[in-house]
Amino acid sequence: MSGCMCEKCVALCKSAGPRLPTPAEAEVLIERGYGHQLGVFKVDGVDVITPKVKWDTKFCTFFRRGKCVIHDVCKPLQCRVAMGCLEAKPARDDYPTNEFMAQMWDSARGRMAIERLQRC
Repeated sequence: MSGCMCEKCVALCKSAGPRLPTPAEAEVLIERGYGHQLGVFKVDGVDVITPKVKWDTKFCTFFRRGKCVIHDVCKPLQCRVAMGCLEAKPARDDYPTNEFMAQMWDSARGRMAIERLQRC
């Protein structure tokens, strides 16, 4: 799988800020050296790790040269589900909402991932 450069996927990378990874995905990104491009934010009162947003463009920090540079490394869950070009989209009720993602982060694994990021 390689980073998609279709108009629909690129539009997702350029809009609505970054989408959330699972704690396991965040751990992989930290292990692969992407920790400096991640930040800790509150979602529904829970600390979560999410890709930073470029201040000048408001695009996801991983959007470069017209595509997602972590697509083949570990694309966050909300990004994978929201990919614009996929024809077999999940039903709206199947989309992992921020509330659902916050519940995943409100766990021992989520807290360990955040501690690991803070040590980077």
